[in-house]
Amino acid sequence: MKDGLVFHREISTTNLTREGRQLSFTASETECNEIAAFLGISALQSLSASLAVRRWRRQGVAVEGVLHATAIQECVVTLAPVEEAIEEPLSLRFDLRDARQRARRAAPDKEVFVDPEAADPPELFDGPGLDLGPYLVEFLAMALNPYPRAAGAELAQREFPAQGQDTAGSGDGTKDNPFHILRNLKKDSAK
Repeated sequence: MKDGLVFHREISTTNLTREGRQLSFTASETECNEIAAFLGISALQSLSASLAVRRWRRQGVAVEGVLHATAIQECVVTLAPVEEAIEEPLSLRFDLRDARQRARRAAPDKEVFVDPEAADPPELFDGPGLDLGPYLVEFLAMALNPYPRAAGAELAQREFPAQGQDTAGSGDGTKDNPFHILRNLKKDSAK
């Protein structure tokens, strides 16, 4: 996620406790513009996060909090700008990468069991710093409405003729019927 993205919020994990500490991040106007370009949206008016960061397991880090953003996207029907207020809860777990984990995870001959109901496995980081910026952008990307629609915007519904009606006026109802075309193709290939 770091490719082409300059939004970084690096934290130190060396002095974290189990009680943790509260952190707040706010993106500057320049960073908002770069994130909007990276995500392919019209504009990002604001991006901020309130996070609780604490020690998890022996050398891991847990991050919990809320991401707040105001994004502007184009309506999928009218292309008018649509403003969206986002309030996305986030929860992340990170585990310190070491040589033993690399060897255990890199064994290609072992069978892997994935439980779809289980919590996601922790992300690995190299420490002692942890960059939360790309993860915040990832949560923003997942929270964006994939099909923004302006108020009152509707797609025109095409009326299909009822069975037996013909829009061309021939009366046999087969002019626009795709099954009729397929039937004719089958007859032609049999000859």
